[in-house]
Amino acid sequence: MTAAIDERPRTTFSPRLEPEGPLATYWLRQVSLRLRREIAWRWHEQGGSPPANAGPLLPAMRDPIIDALDRGRYVDEQRRFFAEDPTGRYLSELLAAPAPLPEAQAERGSFAWVCEALDLTPIARFTLAFALHITWDSASRAVIAACSADPSADRPTLALLQRLWDEPREVLEVADPAHPLYTHGLITRGEGRSPGLEWEEPIWSTLPVTRRLLAPELSPSPALVEVGEPEGPSLRARGLPALAEALRLPPSGLQVLPVLAPAGEGMPLAARATAQAGRRLVAYRGPARHLTIPGRLDGLAARTEPPTAADVEAACASASAQGRLDASGLADRLEPRFDMGELVLPGKQDAQLSELRRAVGALPRAFGAWGLGRALGNPGISALFAGPPGTGKTMAAECLAADLDLPLYRVDLSQVVSKYIGETEKNLREVFAAAEARDLVLFFDEADAIFGKRTEVRDAHDRYANLEVSYLLARMEQAQGLMILATNRKEDLDPAFLRRLRFVVDFPMPGADERREIWERVVPARMDRAALDLGFLAKRFDVSGGTIRSAAIAACLQSAAEGGPPTLRMEHLILALWRELEKLGRALSPALFGPFAAVIEAAEAEHAGGRRR
Repeated sequence: MTAAIDERPRTTFSPRLEPEGPLATYWLRQVSLRLRREIAWRWHEQGGSPPANAGPLLPAMRDPIIDALDRGRYVDEQRRFFAEDPTGRYLSELLAAPAPLPEAQAERGSFAWVCEALDLTPIARFTLAFALHITWDSASRAVIAACSADPSADRPTLALLQRLWDEPREVLEVADPAHPLYTHGLITRGEGRSPGLEWEEPIWSTLPVTRRLLAPELSPSPALVEVGEPEGPSLRARGLPALAEALRLPPSGLQVLPVLAPAGEGMPLAARATAQAGRRLVAYRGPARHLTIPGRLDGLAARTEPPTAADVEAACASASAQGRLDASGLADRLEPRFDMGELVLPGKQDAQLSELRRAVGALPRAFGAWGLGRALGNPGISALFAGPPGTGKTMAAECLAADLDLPLYRVDLSQVVSKYIGETEKNLREVFAAAEARDLVLFFDEADAIFGKRTEVRDAHDRYANLEVSYLLARMEQAQGLMILATNRKEDLDPAFLRRLRFVVDFPMPGADERREIWERVVPARMDRAALDLGFLAKRFDVSGGTIRSAAIAACLQSAAEGGPPTLRMEHLILALWRELEKLGRALSPALFGPFAAVIEAAEAEHAGGRRR
């Protein structure tokens, strides 16, 4: 069966928009032709061709699994189609047209200039054009979905790229996340959550990138304002030469260079360094949600969302050895999993955390504009979170870090406290020195391990232990930012130490009302909970929020393992809570579970029967 060639204009396959420059036109046409050829092959594969008078119809969608299984069987037949079928041969001949020669005076930041500056191979140029295609011509999304055999897969992927390119093995080059296409922000790609999924994740170019590459003659966005070199005497800043030198380096990828300067001096310093490096500085004055970080390719907008704390942290880590808190293994980065709205605490503790949050937010104003720093020193706040395990101390630290939009680091006290005399002080010095190089939340878990009551001096080790605690107290008073200390045994802490803390928050065991609210929040909203008696669980069992969360997770996993719709029954929660209480070493009796005692008895009988077998 031969697929008919339809020479009528179809914007779906051939965008009417003309990009700037013959090289961009060539590679965008390569994308359109390869999509057309894939569609022609799909019509041939399905045993038909588009009706001559029916308009730009696309072949029917197929089951993606069947499509994947058939793909290997038809490789040779597809190649014969491309070489022998009139439509396939015609499109293949158009694809074989040579690329135009390099442009002698390509506009800086244009498609041609980028290809030469990064020395992109043909597969890399095609990949870039493929990622630009849907932004340049949105009509191509339906074609991409048809080629992918999936109505929802309407954006380019590496998997589809392998189907379109004649040498699929070459696609491995552009699959590498370290490829310049990604490191320079030219292409954004999804993140596969497990090996192999990255092939099905979409790749695309943002609108600012597309505009700069394909239409460089257009005026810049009005949100981008060029910053000129400041007038007057040259700024004398210790980091100015290093900053200028970093800007002169050959482009190696998207880079964020942190500039730490007094209020009002950061922009002039950056402008001076940029001018010394022979580059231009552009400031963004638009809405925050469209904030753009220019890449190392001058004038090329590399992303269209605000920089994250991780972006700035990564830049600081590469620019300053002191910024690498995790390099020594003394602290671990924690990604906050919760926000303030998920924390359930009594009214007093909730108010204390709100006060702490407001105090941290007010630090720049009070210590800077108001001059409080002259009287009290560095702008730092220390807080103690005390309470039994599972009462929300770590969760509260995560909530504060998320609310303040600051990175959170947990100090590994088992690594900090050393058996060698003097080593603990050295380790603490490294932690505080690294923390001072960035704005973050420092979380000391199990603080009583190092902040306990100072003992009587009996030997050299005791003398050094007291010196280390004294050193710690002094450094805490000098430190900047927010430090949170967590302990299960507040009574063991030295009263002199407690007096130096600005905030002390006691985390009590939750009452019945708090437990009910925690149960309500930890059970996923999408699950059917009609048969649950959460009030019974909250009143009957005096447990911490951590125990409730662990029981809820175990119950949901048990329900999911049974299959069926997302439904949670009381027996799931009863059995999970019983296991959690066993782990805590509590004396248990089925009678404790009241009307649900039979659930425990049946489980016990089943376990006993299993042991006999």
